Amino acid sequence: MPDSEFANHSATGEVELAPQQGQAAVATNNHNPTTLVEASIYDSLVSIDRESGSQHVPSRRLRDRVKAALHLGNGRSEKTGSIFDETFDQKIRPIDSYPEGYPRVAAMEDSDPNFMICRKFGWLHLRVLLHYQDQLVELEEDLERIDAFDAGSDFRKLKSRRRDEAINSERKDILIRIDKKLAAYDELLLRLQTIHAIKRPTKRNQTSMYNFLHNTRSLAESEAEWVRRGEDLAALSADQEYGWFNGVVEDTMIKISRTATMLLFRTKEQCVKSGDELVNLLSPKRFNAFVTGFMTVMATALLLIPVSILYEVHLSGIQQVLVIFAFTLTFAMSFSIFTKARRHEAFLATAAYCAVLVVFLGNSLPRPPSTPSTP
Repeated sequence: MPDSEFANHSATGEVELAPQQGQAAVATNNHNPTTLVEASIYDSLVSIDRESGSQHVPSRRLRDRVKAALHLGNGRSEKTGSIFDETFDQKIRPIDSYPEGYPRVAAMEDSDPNFMICRKFGWLHLRVLLHYQDQLVELEEDLERIDAFDAGSDFRKLKSRRRDEAINSERKDILIRIDKKLAAYDELLLRLQTIHAIKRPTKRNQTSMYNFLHNTRSLAESEAEWVRRGEDLAALSADQEYGWFNGVVEDTMIKISRTATMLLFRTKEQCVKSGDELVNLLSPKRFNAFVTGFMTVMATALLLIPVSILYEVHLSGIQQVLVIFAFTLTFAMSFSIFTKARRHEAFLATAAYCAVLVVFLGNSLPRPPSTPSTP
């Protein structure tokens, strides 16, 4: 195509039309469907102007508005007027690229939420809290002593703050000290309550962190002992619905085939991030979806198996009751073990499950023939 049909390329790589030609030019280096749709709309606008006898060519602003209306990619931002692209490569840094020591340990803990483990320092918090508490007790005793003295000598100072501060400011000074100490005490008390509510990591996650520190020797031995303080460790990751069950399934699948497990449940980002370290990084989203599907299949089986037994097998009344009891007990145990449901939720789910089986049993029992009524 002749050069005269194209205008100069802009800094962003877009191509502008020469007004004198009145034709739409499209850069199709990547054969982008978005660009083709834009060109088709643009050509239609040009054709309409030609039929009406107008020599006007639609402006670039109109093209940008068409893009925004159709939600097309690589459009122009309404606020800044810049070109944006939703596709770009993520910058991922492997764990083993960090220097040995605390940088690599921090990278390891940041690689997966289950590895975000640190100490609570519960004893230290309580030690400081008890220190504040005793200081407040002393201030409380001093205030009570002053109140008792003024009650016997000049009770009017207890009835008037202004009179009391005009004569003696000792009570005021103690109250100011109490206020400052209470502020520190209350802040530490509420902070300790929040910290105490953080659950400790599972034995599996603690063991994984210990193995990493022990095998890689990233920290000095004396500075890596904190990972063994299980009762004082805090798990910063969000609580998962099937946390421990995920661990059991993951360990079982890795023992069966580590390669297949990594292929199915590891993302490209995790492959790069794990590097050469022997770290099993799996996608929580993929694995939770797999576990949820497994739990759904198991729940369906717990409902269909007893129904099939009651429908296909000829059992006596006591045997049918025993079948319902056995599967109801299995459902209740599974619901309590594999989920984090509360007691009343487990009770309601078990009652509903048992009711379904009882209703099915009642509908499947043969009804006695009806006797004709005598006149």
